[in-house]
Amino acid sequence: MPLRFFFFFLFVAVLGPFPLAAEQAERAAPETEGRELVKLPPPIRDYMLEAMRDHLVALNELLDALSLGDFEQAGIVAESRLGLRSPEGEDAADIRKHLPRAMIEMDMALYEASGRFVEIAQDARNLDSATALDMVFAGLRDITDACVACHSGYRLR
Repeated sequence: MPLRFFFFFLFVAVLGPFPLAAEQAERAAPETEGRELVKLPPPIRDYMLEAMRDHLVALNELLDALSLGDFEQAGIVAESRLGLRSPEGEDAADIRKHLPRAMIEMDMALYEASGRFVEIAQDARNLDSATALDMVFAGLRDITDACVACHSGYRLR
């Protein structure tokens, strides 16, 4: 099976059920789910929600680049859409004054993981494919770990 199809099936199998599950969880017990509610001014909240949706699109583009073996493009996506050079990274100082300290630290973990991923993707271009894939997936896991940690602990309103 070509690598591209493997990544597609992996993505669908892992992320496919999440929208429905998230919708069901929100309806089931929005006030008692255990995540801290972060109340933000509507423009800040809307900006953050749009940024997180863009992060999902960027992760999809990153996976697509990896499925094609294009580590350079994966690094470009990570740097420009998930890292400190992303629009969200550049605007972070204004937003952070509204966030809990632990949430800010999780946000920084995402930017740091994205920066490490860029370096990993550059290094992976010069390695055999099995070693390269091991490295980039470990780097990708660090990115998604940062997302999961924040989304597991906080919700916005």
